[in-house]
Amino acid sequence: MLVLIEQMKDVIQSILKYLFLYRKNKISWIKTLLFNFRYLPFSSACKLPVLIYRGVKFSALSGELIFNCPLQKGLVKIGLNTDDFS
Repeated sequence: MLVLIEQMKDVIQSILKYLFLYRKNKISWIKTLLFNFRYLPFSSACKLPVLIYRGVKFSALSGELIFNCPLQKGLVKIGLNTDDFS
């Protein structure tokens, strides 16, 4: 019983840590899920290889997306401003 509680505690802590890290970057989760499940097969879309940030507007959702590499979370980031110049 104690082992199960400890495992649940670890899972909850990892989820909270994940949400905290991505909250500060302002990911639009609805757009991210829509994009991934629209363009990728279900097994690939669950890995969330494409992250869409707030402020991105879709004008059309057509076309095809093909990855020729191992998929991982955040492989492609759309709408993230990493420009450090003022």
